[in-house]
Amino acid sequence: MVANALDQQIREAPASGRQPLQVQAYANYSRLVGLLGSTRDELAASKNAQIAVSRLAYYAAELGKAEEAAKWLDQLLQVRPKDRRYLQRAAQAHVQARQDAQALQHLRTLLAGLPAGSADWYEAKYYQLEALSRTNVEQAKKVFRQF
Repeated sequence: MVANALDQQIREAPASGRQPLQVQAYANYSRLVGLLGSTRDELAASKNAQIAVSRLAYYAAELGKAEEAAKWLDQLLQVRPKDRRYLQRAAQAHVQARQDAQALQHLRTLLAGLPAGSADWYEAKYYQLEALSRTNVEQAKKVFRQF
């Protein structure tokens, strides 16, 4: 209940006042994940654990902890490997953390399930190009020409 109230407070706070609240929310969700668990089995058994890990990943990303956010989202994908939102968020976190191989893996899965030309498809292509531009410029050029 405290975590939900803090989430609401963050949504209502002006942008300039959000970071201290986000730090507090991050700490709260970290404790909650410690209580509810984050292993594959614990996540599979508990929707509350999934939500807590998802919120922890969200606040990690908001606070610039991209590697940590990616780690938590990868945990969620072990239980829900085709979840579009988790795939999007994990790919973005891996790109931000410059973990391009993992990002590209998630993006391939994501792009295979998205309607070509949709807003989500273009967003995934953008992140795919960003990751490829750092790992394989020739492949990035090829993907870019597919537009």
